[in-house]
This record gives sequence, structure tokens and C-alpha cells, in this order.
Amino acid sequence: MVATYTAALTTLEHKQAALERSKRELVEGQKAVAAKRDEILDEQRDKRRLLAMVQEQKKNHLAAIRQLELGAQELQGLIGRLQGEGRIQRGRRPGQDPPPGPAPSKERGSFAALKGRLPWPTPGSLAASFGRQVHPRYGTVTFNRGIEINAPERQRIVAVSDGSVLFADWFKGYGRLVILDHGDGYYTVYAHAAEIRVKVGDQVTRGQAIGLVGDSGSVSGSQLYFEVRHRGRPQDPVAWLSPH
Repeated sequence: MVATYTAALTTLEHKQAALERSKRELVEGQKAVAAKRDEILDEQRDKRRLLAMVQEQKKNHLAAIRQLELGAQELQGLIGRLQGEGRIQRGRRPGQDPPPGPAPSKERGSFAALKGRLPWPTPGSLAASFGRQVHPRYGTVTFNRGIEINAPERQRIVAVSDGSVLFADWFKGYGRLVILDHGDGYYTVYAHAAEIRVKVGDQVTRGQAIGLVGDSGSVSGSQLYFEVRHRGRPQDPVAWLSPH
């Protein structure tokens, strides 16, 4: 009986020890589950914050696109008005065709003859090209009517060809803006300047400094926004500029 009792007691002790191990493992498992649950909750909170931040950024991005598009439309209207005023000053009504006569020749240095040979308005790297742009993050589609050139602040901006100053002032969405009239319906636009060094009515020559690079009206830092237009329609500036 003693031997049987001793064996039963030993078996019971082993079972009790196993039960204690199981209890410890259960407690540790519960702690691990709780820690994992807290980790998941933290990740969910982080994801919600990140989603809210992305949504806010996209909202701001869309608002910026609307402002840029509105500014581009207003710039189109400004160029149209300036073009019309220039025609009236030269004795023609807006919308009226130029008087008949010989077309400008390459010998006379017409702007059209300089395609592919214009100097860059400022040295720098191309930040945004002309035409349809798809945002890599938001997938939004915009149409860029000019190019953007990354350049250090207060670097010289030069006229790409001879012309007269049609506009030289602040313009909403573009900051300090200069528009040059090169004749035959050709215009160039220079925006985001830190400083403008010409005034309306000035005659400028190719390579003449008309301003300094800046970030006025820019959302991307110091850069020059540059357009080439013919009769109000935007052209790809890179096709007009000398190979960089």
C-alpha cells in the first residue's frame, strides 16, 4: 500500500508540475496574444493616420492643380488681351489677319527661323517637360504648357531672342512674370522670378538679362518656368532651344 501510495503521489506530482507548466505557457500565450493585439491596434492607428495624411496631401495636391489650371487659363487670357492690344496699337482690330505682304525672311532674323537654336533662358536641369503629365503617386493628369528649369536662386534669366516687353509684374500662380513679344505672333514667358529687371515697353536683345531666378509663385522651390507661344498657342520649348 505504501509503495502504491508513493507511486500515486509521484504521478500526481508529475501531473501537477505539468499543469503548472501548462498554466505558465497559457499565461505567456495570453501575454503574447495581448502584445500582438496591441501591435495590430498600433499598426491600424498608424495606417489610419497615414491614410488621413495621404488624403490631406491629395486634397492639397488637387487644390494646387486647380489653382495652376486656373492660373494657366488666366495667363492664356492675359496673352490674348495683350496680343489684341498690340494689334490695335499697330492699326489692326483684334482677330483681324495681318495685312498682306512678304513673310519675314530668315535673313531678317524672324523668330520662326531660330527654332532649335534659341539659347536657354537660364542654365539648369529640366524639372518638368512640356505636355501631358501623370503624377506618379496620385495618378492625376495635367497638361504643362511650358517647361520648368531647376536653377539656383538669383541666377540670371535672359531673353532668348530680340523682342519687346509686353508684361512685367506679379501674376497670380506664376509669381513675378515677364512676357516678351518677338513679332509674327511669337511670345515667350518667364515666371517665378525673384527680381524683374525690365519694364513694359522696353526693347530687349537676345541674351539680355531680364530678371533673376527665384521661387515666387512656385511650389517646387527655386526654378524658372518658361513658355514659347505662337498666336497664343503653347509650343514645346525644348524643340525651340539649342540642345542642352
